[in-house]
Amino acid sequence: MNKLTTPGGNRLHNVFGDVEKVFNHFFDQTDESSGIRFQPNWNLVEGVDQFQLSIELPGISREDIHLEVEDCILTVSGEKTIASLAEGESLHVSGRASGNFRRRIEFNSPVDLDKIEALLTDGLLIVRVPKSEKVVPRKIKIQSN
Repeated sequence: MNKLTTPGGNRLHNVFGDVEKVFNHFFDQTDESSGIRFQPNWNLVEGVDQFQLSIELPGISREDIHLEVEDCILTVSGEKTIASLAEGESLHVSGRASGNFRRRIEFNSPVDLDKIEALLTDGLLIVRVPKSEKVVPRKIKIQSN
C-alpha cells in the first residue's frame, strides 16, 4: 500500500469527498435540517457574453422545477419524487435520491435579467444568462484622418 491509499480506498478521493461535503453543507444547504436532500450534478460555464448553467434533473418534470432571479442571484429549486410502492410491495434496496433541492448561483458580473433562457431536454436543464452589454468586450474601430 502506498501513501496515497488507505484500506477504505483512495485517500485523495476521500479528502475531496470530505471537502465537497463541507462545501455543500455551508453553501448549498444540503443537510437534512434545511429540508434539502437531493443534490443534482451541475456545471457553470462563463463565456465572453453569457453564463451557461447545466443541471442534471432526470425524472423531474418541468412543473417541479422553479427558477427565480433577484439581485444577480439565480436560484434553481424543486423536488424529485419517487413513485410510492403499491399495496403488498416492499422496498429492498434503494439507490435513488429524492427530495427537495436548491442551488443558488451568484454571478460575478452584471447580467441581463430580461434575456435569461431556460430549456429542459431529456433531464438536462440548460439556463443561459447573458451578460449585460456594459461588460461584454467589444472592439473599437480606429479611424484615420
